[in-house]
Amino acid sequence: MFKEKEIEVRYAETDQMGVVYHGNYVVWYDIGRTHFYEDFGFSMQEDDKNGLVYPVRDISIRYLSPVRFGEKIKVTTKIHKLKKASTIYYQEIVNFEGELKSTCYVTVAAVDKITFKLMRLSEVRPDIYEKYLEYYKE
Repeated sequence: MFKEKEIEVRYAETDQMGVVYHGNYVVWYDIGRTHFYEDFGFSMQEDDKNGLVYPVRDISIRYLSPVRFGEKIKVTTKIHKLKKASTIYYQEIVNFEGELKSTCYVTVAAVDKITFKLMRLSEVRPDIYEKYLEYYKE
């Protein structure tokens, strides 16, 4: 099951041809994951205050069709694989006409904010891990 976040493409995100610059997809995928996380009632700002952050460890993006200025898109996010200390998400960008624009697999780790030591989400935030596990099994 996917969770969706709608985004309106801004002129500042495009090049002279009105096509979205490829680096903006990374930002949109990040917005989608943050929305996904917060949709469960969790707060990244609270985690940050408590010393837990979620850096990207790996990202693979496929660009299938250009997104253009003025288009409205949806970033869809779901858990592809859940591990003790990291989550692999599968994400898509689709326009409102249903055209698949891009796909992404991204691995996000749970780490200590100061030391960047890998943390087991199942131990430091069992509430998140259990909620994700429940969602992952659906």
